[in-house]
Amino acid sequence: FKSKKVSGQLLFLLISYIEIICEFLTDEEIQIHVVGLIFKCFDCKVPQLQLICIEKTYTICQKVSFGDMKSKILPRMLMLCSDPDHRVKKRALQFVKERIDIMDASLVQSQVFSIIEGNMTQANPPSVNFLILDLMEHLSKNYDIEIIASKILPILISFLINKSSSKEEFERYYESVARPLALIKEKRFADFLSNPN
Repeated sequence: FKSKKVSGQLLFLLISYIEIICEFLTDEEIQIHVVGLIFKCFDCKVPQLQLICIEKTYTICQKVSFGDMKSKILPRMLMLCSDPDHRVKKRALQFVKERIDIMDASLVQSQVFSIIEGNMTQANPPSVNFLILDLMEHLSKNYDIEIIASKILPILISFLINKSSSKEEFERYYESVARPLALIKEKRFADFLSNPN
């Protein structure tokens, strides 16, 4: 693992059988060698390697500490959410969506929102846009209305002016805006009831 010149084929084989390899390594060796190998694949710009590496990251997350997963693996996975290959981007977004509940609020606000905002300037296929919508809607259920209004809604509203979207896509985008607005209304009305003056 220490060699800096590892062929793409060898990397693919190593990652393909990483579960078996991990069985013969200590937690410390996994942290030192395997996590570094995963990062090497993340950065390789070869979609086939990146995709299988994302799949195997589920296994690696079970082998490293919770702290390392949050502080090392998840931030690197977030970087793949802006990958130029739509397959890699989509799979990375799915991974992040499945792990969003364990991310620190600071990481979400400092990286997740900015990465998604960056995605808005890219010509994503509808499947990627819908995944971003799902992620934003999930976040809106877990943050207060200030974050919804200042961070989430501006991203969602930007979908509405996408002139290349179909009627069906626009309806989906519109629904994604309506739900957070309903949450804000519900919260504000609750405030009015508790503070009638």
